[in-house]
Amino acid sequence: MLRLMRNILCSVLAGQQDLTGFLGYTDRKRKLQNWWKRRQNIEIPDQTEYTRWELDYDLTQYPVHGLFYEYLEMVIQFGFVTLFVAAFPLGPFFALANNLLEIRLDAYKFMVVFQRPMAARAQDIGIWYAILKAVTEDLCGCKCKNGFVIAFVSEFVPRLYYTLGEGHDNLEGFVNSTLSYFVVADFPPEEKPSGTDADVLEDSFQISSCGFGLPTCRFRGYYEKPFLTIGNQTFSNPKEYEFSNGLLAYFGSQAVFCGGFSAHCVRYYGNLGLDYPGCAKRS
Repeated sequence: MLRLMRNILCSVLAGQQDLTGFLGYTDRKRKLQNWWKRRQNIEIPDQTEYTRWELDYDLTQYPVHGLFYEYLEMVIQFGFVTLFVAAFPLGPFFALANNLLEIRLDAYKFMVVFQRPMAARAQDIGIWYAILKAVTEDLCGCKCKNGFVIAFVSEFVPRLYYTLGEGHDNLEGFVNSTLSYFVVADFPPEEKPSGTDADVLEDSFQISSCGFGLPTCRFRGYYEKPFLTIGNQTFSNPKEYEFSNGLLAYFGSQAVFCGGFSAHCVRYYGNLGLDYPGCAKRS
């Protein structure tokens, strides 16, 4: 699921946005229209030098709803980066690179492709401000979700707890600590392999891993061992296959990480984006 989401975000933030900017820069249709209008407006053969307003008149008029697509692109990027940054950590970088390129492309379109639009007084950006505010107000929920994805889907927190919480210098033995033991003989009759599968099963599992020389297998999880070894003696574990204390420790560390991650993001990054420039607020 994370891989699918990562591919979607990569295609949206890296591929589609760059393709849209490239098509906007190489808009052959509008360039051809501008060239044809210039050809039609040449009335005096000797007058080859146009004034600034005459050159601007030959350009294509700016679309009535042209800003709609500009804001739509910005909202799509902001929404994807805010909601699914945990699935694609490079999303903010691609969004920043795309915005830097988009600024230059928009300036090119306003200066070269379109006529200079008429200035109009506006209180704010309209409904787009409400949309961006709704996504921002849901920032706490988004960061909680991203914290849960990092903590419970990836192995970042278990690896961190293994090195810091348990005092290991490196990750050697981490995979072994995440695996539990299961005795093959404890399979229920209706689930126990039979025939050639049983032979393959007996040959593929380790012998004497849990004591008594019984074949055992390893599986992902935090469960009690079926046997306890005290000194040189091995005894049956009355808590076999129950959840171990390691599960509680890992779950607690994941919960603490989610809470700290969400609080940190909301507290320190919630006020970085200003609604208005400082000069506009002062005026």
